[in-house]
Amino acid sequence: MKNYEKELELLLEILKIHKKFGSGTFNGLITLLNDKEMLKKYENILTSIDKLSNKKKSDELNRKKISIKEKLIQIATSDKRRGDLLYLFYDKLMAKEWFPTQKQLVGFGVEAGVILKGKSRDKNVSKIMETLLLLPESQLLELKARFEVSSENDRSLENWSDIIFDKNSFKKHNSTI
Repeated sequence: MKNYEKELELLLEILKIHKKFGSGTFNGLITLLNDKEMLKKYENILTSIDKLSNKKKSDELNRKKISIKEKLIQIATSDKRRGDLLYLFYDKLMAKEWFPTQKQLVGFGVEAGVILKGKSRDKNVSKIMETLLLLPESQLLELKARFEVSSENDRSLENWSDIIFDKNSFKKHNSTI
């Protein structure tokens, strides 16, 4: 004998709804369901609802994707040196020590072959990190050396003010007088 648990559960729900809305509403619904045009509209609505629920399921799967930090942890456990390098990149990029402006970050992304469309730094750094995760240790070391050299060429406002006011030579000049 076939198990009808779901069908009985549905019937109980229909009875609850019948009690809530009354017999007149249910008779009107039966009349509407007998109309072929209305039945077609209901089918379209149910199809749309089904598509939306499938989209929600795919969105949940996307959220379950492994985050950058989790990937960094995985790499660090298997290859400590490479993991440390990638952590360094992530920390320096997020702290704005490398490519402090969004424009510089996007410029680096283009140079690295990554098109950054995110509005936030977090999203753009994550996208860059996805690319860096694929690079071997030797290329990461080359990039690190390049970044460290470019960060020495500090073009910040503080550095420019030091240059303009030549603070060190000003102090030396005053001590000789």
